[in-house]
Amino acid sequence: MHKFAAFIIFLGIFSLNASAQVKLSDAIAVIVHTNVIAARDIDNRIMPAVQMLYTQYANNPEELNKRALQLRREAIESLVEEELILQEFADSKLILPENYVEEEVARRIRKSYGDRLSLVKTLKARGLTYDSFYRQTREEVIIQAMYGKNVSSVNLISPQMILDYYQDHQKDFWVDDQVRIRSIVWTKNEQNADEVRKLAAEVLVMIKAGASFEEMASIYSEDQSMKLTKEAHLDWRDRASMQTKLADAAFSMKPGDVSDLTETDSAIWIIKLEDIKAAHTLGIEEVRSSIESILKEQLQTSLKKNWIDRLKKKYLVRYY
Repeated sequence: MHKFAAFIIFLGIFSLNASAQVKLSDAIAVIVHTNVIAARDIDNRIMPAVQMLYTQYANNPEELNKRALQLRREAIESLVEEELILQEFADSKLILPENYVEEEVARRIRKSYGDRLSLVKTLKARGLTYDSFYRQTREEVIIQAMYGKNVSSVNLISPQMILDYYQDHQKDFWVDDQVRIRSIVWTKNEQNADEVRKLAAEVLVMIKAGASFEEMASIYSEDQSMKLTKEAHLDWRDRASMQTKLADAAFSMKPGDVSDLTETDSAIWIIKLEDIKAAHTLGIEEVRSSIESILKEQLQTSLKKNWIDRLKKKYLVRYY
């Protein structure tokens, strides 16, 4: 048996009566009210992600099993939540206009398949039907609508909430020493290394003699972004975001200094230090919008969890 197939079977094992004439894929994993979530539903949900994990961790079975089983647990909970929401929709006697579903189906076909014929061919190759695609789309539209109805959007985050978060997470807003540099760069290999070094040395001599660094970059640099003379492209960079040799050169200079030739495995550089910024904690105004987004997401997650917990108390959920 192929190793990956065997691994998938291992993940899908559930306790079955020895006399039960049931395929593994049909084994019951969870019952939500009167609806069944089968092992195959879970496998279908996680298969693409598990395939990626198998490629990444094929030589580390322990980590592979750990991550795959975590994927399975998450998929089970996701499927349970969806079944709970669909049950709540059915019991609420709400009506979903079919034209909403038809419009969403048409939008998905245009976006991902081009036309209905291409969709049907793709579904057939996967062992699926147009009806199953339509039903899945309808359920996803229902779930999204129910989220909108039952999980209120969070629009107001108070200044005090932002300040409290900022004060409690100071380490998250710390930034190391940073530099802004301009660069002239040439790629090199074994065949042209000497020629590139000679050209780079000539350009460095011209810069040291007073030639404009920006003008030399616009003429000689092989990196088109380095040819820009506007300040907007000069991002602040810390050591971790730079190659070691470039970082060593940049952080050893003063603003306005130009480095000697700096060689990495694949290129030769001349860099000019524009500015340097000492390590510091970002001010609250610099991070206010990101904190607000974090708090909104946290509150939204809490509201969703409370809603799902209420549904779990309302409907029977039985795990096998």
